[in-house]
Amino acid sequence: MSENLYIHELALVAAILLTSISQTLLRAGARSKSGSVEIIFNPATMAGYLLFFMVIVLAIFALQAMDLKTVMAWNAATYILTPIISFLFIREPLDRRITAGSAIIVIGLLVFNL
Repeated sequence: MSENLYIHELALVAAILLTSISQTLLRAGARSKSGSVEIIFNPATMAGYLLFFMVIVLAIFALQAMDLKTVMAWNAATYILTPIISFLFIREPLDRRITAGSAIIVIGLLVFNL
């Protein structure tokens, strides 16, 4: 594996992780008991949008050396990470549907990489 591809793969991993963190920040911002304008300008919401911008840059960088199908398949990992990060930091519950869906996504990623 070339070192150049390794850097692009690291960018994809960072994009996936930052997507989950930014979605959690947006959820936290939406939970505030303020009006819609205050929710938009909430520091958590603003940080979430800033991270999404960084995700776009990282994803474009990753796509320069990786196949689109690979990037899109691995983006499904955000559906696993987001509930876990939300549970850990903003105490959102994890129910059976989320657990079952995460298991199906893991199986899909394993099948995709065979």
